[in-house]
Amino acid sequence: MKGVSFFLGMISALWASVSPSFAEQETSRTNWRNGAPLLLEDVLSASVIHYPKILETMANERVAAGNALRAVGAFDTIFTATGQSRLSGYYDGTTFDAGLTKRLRPLNAKVYSGWRVSRGEFPLYEDDSYTNRLGEAKIGVALSLLRDRAIDADRLKLIDASLGVTAAEIDALMARIAVQHSAISAYWGWVAAGRQLEIYENLLKIAEARQSGLEEQVRKGARARIYLTENAQNITRRQILAAQAQRALEQATNSLSLYYRDEFGTPIIAQRNSLPNQAEIVEPAPRSDMTRSETSPMIADRRPEVSAILNELARAQAALKAAENELQPRLDLQYEISNDFGAIAEGGPTRDGVDNVVGIRFTAPFGRTTARGMREKARAEIDALLQRERLTREQIAVEIENIRLERDVARQLAALATKEVEQSKILEEAERKRFASGASDFFLVNLREETAADAELKLVDADLARRRAQAALDAATMNLAGLGLTEADG
Repeated sequence: MKGVSFFLGMISALWASVSPSFAEQETSRTNWRNGAPLLLEDVLSASVIHYPKILETMANERVAAGNALRAVGAFDTIFTATGQSRLSGYYDGTTFDAGLTKRLRPLNAKVYSGWRVSRGEFPLYEDDSYTNRLGEAKIGVALSLLRDRAIDADRLKLIDASLGVTAAEIDALMARIAVQHSAISAYWGWVAAGRQLEIYENLLKIAEARQSGLEEQVRKGARARIYLTENAQNITRRQILAAQAQRALEQATNSLSLYYRDEFGTPIIAQRNSLPNQAEIVEPAPRSDMTRSETSPMIADRRPEVSAILNELARAQAALKAAENELQPRLDLQYEISNDFGAIAEGGPTRDGVDNVVGIRFTAPFGRTTARGMREKARAEIDALLQRERLTREQIAVEIENIRLERDVARQLAALATKEVEQSKILEEAERKRFASGASDFFLVNLREETAADAELKLVDADLARRRAQAALDAATMNLAGLGLTEADG
């Protein structure tokens, strides 16, 4: 029993130590259940951190960084050591050699240093193996003066890996912009669906409230019984509309959950009581729009689509440079200085002193068909990319103007819809008073109510179109703040 009690005590202590974190997690996941309004910034701050596509591009950035680091490895310092000893035969020579080699990027340079020492005797054809007693030290440098001077296979890999990092960063930016744009569209779609449901429910409540009044009037003989049937039909029709709106809200909520996530990245199903009212929605400060000639070049330079093309262009230019390098002859220069130290050994006095050695190697390829083909391919790719860049810039300019036009028209329609709502409400209230006094009939009252509801629905649709157009414009013009991003994200 003591063992069981001790075990249970340990379990309780462990739970006490971790339960606050679980409580905090549950609180963070259920804030929306407590009626707190879900605002756009809440969704954007969650989607930019936890949306799987963004996390995927971040992982791809790390992959590209790993490839770049691997490419740098071709220029690492290399230590080598070799030893050789004759175990039998007439000669008993033994050698040991150690050295460091470091490749440099300019001029395809290679600097090296080494030390070697020998003991015993060597055959005549291995005469250069002899050193003095303390060995021979050397230092040298090798340079490429023509082929491989500016670029070679390893430096081409290094350039390609660096451009791969840039490409991954561009893909990540494109993903962030696309995700945040979609998140904004999903959020306002959810808000609009909630308002539409509210409008239909209010319309239904009016008909249901009128039913009891009509029943009383029919009992008193003030109204014909057909009014009850007609109003019941209106109730049924409005119940159908409310049910359809409820379904639309649930679908919009499901779409929103892809972007609204908790700290573990799990989608959250927002509740209806977290829908913000008009007073809780903060309108962004109006931005002054520049003209097309002012914005197009500046925005196009920042657009990731153009950046991606320019990155591909840099790759093609590097490939062209590599192809032209293969067409050149090779002229390599090498300089080495060496000196033996210590007493003169078996090799004799000819090993003593400082040696300065200069070497040149020249080779010239013939034919070079492969290199010429690579050059023509790279030139054609550059021409194609330049045309793609031109078209992309023109498409961006047209896209921005069309979105701006759509946004401006949506603003006008929203303003007109607001006026229509005000006018229809006045007519609706007037018709109800006339109906109550017996000066109007049920058909006109119902018509005014549904006309007013239609006007409110038009306003909701116009407001949704306006907000979605503004989000599209923010994405097209690289207004990162409007997408819930920072300049660091760009």
